[in-house]
Amino acid sequence: MLCQVVLLIPQKSCLVLFLPVLKLCLFCSLLSDENMQSCNLESLVATYHRYFTRQDSYRVGSALVLLLRQRDLLPSPPQRLAALFLLHELYRSDSTSANPFTLFFVQLLQSNRDNNGGASSTEQWFLSQILSPSLPREVHIN
Repeated sequence: MLCQVVLLIPQKSCLVLFLPVLKLCLFCSLLSDENMQSCNLESLVATYHRYFTRQDSYRVGSALVLLLRQRDLLPSPPQRLAALFLLHELYRSDSTSANPFTLFFVQLLQSNRDNNGGASSTEQWFLSQILSPSLPREVHIN
């Protein structure tokens, strides 16, 4: 399980600094392979809002950025797309300038996969779609 892996990898243990252990395990279960098989993006966001508050947004977003930058921590495409979608949803109601992760989105859109933490072309396309205001929210990623 991702939660166990993150807690055991010394250089990645800074995730514990972002979230209390109980919320960290809830967070990791959201992005687990098992959850990705049975969950659409709408239910992922609904589950997130059930357990996390607005005050958790920056910490969760920072943890997502850390996971997305280390491809081996989120290896499957559904996990990575769900993480991108959730990262976008954290500040969806705010203006782009108020979103602390806008620069990260821009970096991913301009990156290539050869760069450490670069986005795949599928991830770049998906990110460009979720950043456009006309995308329907009922999207399946598996």
